[in-house]
Amino acid sequence: QQCVTDMLTEYQQRRDQDLTWLAEEPRLRCAVPQGAFYVFPDVTDFLSPDGLRTSLAFSDALLAEEHVVTTPGEAFDTPGFVRLSYATSLERLREGITRLIRFARAHAPN
Repeated sequence: QQCVTDMLTEYQQRRDQDLTWLAEEPRLRCAVPQGAFYVFPDVTDFLSPDGLRTSLAFSDALLAEEHVVTTPGEAFDTPGFVRLSYATSLERLREGITRLIRFARAHAPN
């Protein structure tokens, strides 16, 4: 069906754009998802014993400070990662990733 093809194309474009934006901060490493509508960046470079210790703490603080919702990797047995959905508009995705990068840089260990 054409609608399925159109939706697949749209989600691939969102995925690719998300990965491009996330690459603006090289410490946010991210594999290319093959069949989902979320990216799963590695945030371990932003965790430390004296700051945000877990991806759960990272996600909670990101929500409180920047109003960006992610799911911590602990929910998927992958601590050190956060899940970020791209099931929304490119405009909202750009804003969310901009906030995520700003937050991560502000909390990066020295």
